[in-house]
Amino acid sequence: MALVHHDDTELMAATDWVIDGTLLDVTGQPLDLSNAELTWTLIGPDGLPALQNGDASISIVDSTNGIIPSTCTTA
Repeated sequence: MALVHHDDTELMAATDWVIDGTLLDVTGQPLDLSNAELTWTLIGPDGLPALQNGDASISIVDSTNGIIPSTCTTA
């Protein structure tokens, strides 16, 4: 399955943002995330992590359909 590339998104410092996503298997079907443990990070253009530990979180909203929002909140 080919990688899906999305248009660039501009995010502003000191604002909250959410990236909605769905994890799919190689056939394009949603992954069942029951009992899954997820780790997420944002990689900058230099290939290095763009956020510090604890700056962002990922949660499973619908485990059967693989729906996951990634959230970054400002303190």
